[in-house]
Amino acid sequence: KGEGDGASVEAIPWPRSLVPSGSYHGHNKIDMRSRAYFEYLASRGYFGAKKYLKALILRWHPDKFLRLVRIEELDRKKISERLHVLSVSLNDLLRHIETMEQQRIGR
Repeated sequence: KGEGDGASVEAIPWPRSLVPSGSYHGHNKIDMRSRAYFEYLASRGYFGAKKYLKALILRWHPDKFLRLVRIEELDRKKISERLHVLSVSLNDLLRHIETMEQQRIGR
């Protein structure tokens, strides 16, 4: 690629443990193994899981990511869609973890 070209969807180091690899269409949730891992950590009272999720949410937020990373125009729609799914999934997982914490505290 010449200088000035932006990142393509393939060039971005997507968190493979969170976003299914291969054909992306049809996937709209975080990989279940990753979800189970975060649930396990939270169930054991490991608050680092929540902190790590919050860091991932900030890193992969669509608006922030698209401002900081130059994107190839041809891949902009694909990248935006993947960022949106990742962001929604991470936020859903964080809410789930927070609910688990509240239930654990309420016992």
